[in-house]
Amino acid sequence: MELKPKLAQSIVDHMMTQIPYNINIMNKKGYIIASGNKSRINTLHVGAVDAIKQRKTLPMDQQYGNHGQPGVNMPLKFKNEIIGVVGITGVQYPLGLTLEIIKVSVLGGILYCKLFNY
Repeated sequence: MELKPKLAQSIVDHMMTQIPYNINIMNKKGYIIASGNKSRINTLHVGAVDAIKQRKTLPMDQQYGNHGQPGVNMPLKFKNEIIGVVGITGVQYPLGLTLEIIKVSVLGGILYCKLFNY
C-alpha cells in the first residue's frame, strides 16, 4: 500500500483541528508527504527513517534542522508492512495511549479512504 499525499494531507488537516501539536505523515522512505507546517513537505525526516529501520515508535529528543524536530515518530503498519510514519512535533514520549489513539486514527482514515477510493 502506498500513502497518497492528498489523502495524508486531509488527515493531517483534520487532526490539527483537534490537537495542539504539529503532525507530519511520512512515506515509507521517510519523506514528509503531509504536514501542518507546509514548508516541511518533501523534506527527509531523519526520525522517520530511524522509526522505519527499527520498526518501532521512537522519541526524537533533539532538532535536526529541516530534517526533524523534537517529538515522537510512530510507524504506520498495514498487513505487517510499514507504509509510512506519523510524527507529532513537540510532545514528550511516552504519552502511551494518547499516541496510540492518534496512530490508529490516522490508519483508520487511510483505510477508510482506500475502501471508498478517495
